[in-house]
Amino acid sequence: MNNHVRVYKPEENLTTPNDSNMAQADIRKGLAGVVVDYTAVSKVNPDTNSLLYRGYPVQELAAKCSFEEVAYLLWNGELPDDAQLAEFVARERAGRALDPVVKSVIDTLPTTSHPMDVCRTAASVLGARHELAEDSSPDANMKKAIALWAAMPAVVAYDQRRRRGQDVVEPREDLDYSANFLWMTFGEDPVDEVVEAFNVSMILYARSASAAKNPWKKPPYGPGHGWKTPWHRRRKSWASGTASTNTATPGYPP
Repeated sequence: MNNHVRVYKPEENLTTPNDSNMAQADIRKGLAGVVVDYTAVSKVNPDTNSLLYRGYPVQELAAKCSFEEVAYLLWNGELPDDAQLAEFVARERAGRALDPVVKSVIDTLPTTSHPMDVCRTAASVLGARHELAEDSSPDANMKKAIALWAAMPAVVAYDQRRRRGQDVVEPREDLDYSANFLWMTFGEDPVDEVVEAFNVSMILYARSASAAKNPWKKPPYGPGHGWKTPWHRRRKSWASGTASTNTATPGYPP
């Protein structure tokens, strides 16, 4: 199969194409072998056929962690301690309520709209209305990311309920992220087995769009990269909760 196509050079007149002003370019079908970006967040380990978040096998995270802990890990590079998790959870729960302006915008959309269109529209409104909307510093971006993460369950839940002609269900601060989402969506206390299944699902999907679907995304490591620590850190012992000694993460640089 010929993997070459003719493309015009930018400086040439595109209205009069000929062989002399056309260049050859390689087209990689399915992006095979093409590195599109670098990431320190996730990686597919081909040796074990597993997805890694910050060096941790995702199946271990799903078995041992809450979705809040995994979210903290993805943003900060390491799992939180008790104090860090408590502060992180408090910030998320403080931002759960559906903004009345966002609700009114959602109400203008047809109930036949695709749910992703509703989420995209709501995210735009939330971002534009955030007090740090014009601030692109790392600290401001983190605050906006947490605010969006906290608000989206209410967006999805309200959109689903309005399609069924049901009233909005207010969030509850006594429930974790997954349980609260189910509460707002269905208006009843979810059973523990459903909450656990949904928590696992949220963890498994947290970074799958980037890593699992794009195996050519490469993790940075070495002196020139700020996220060297995850590749070289000592692995935590899941059984004891303490760091193990000199244990490299499989699939990562030694």
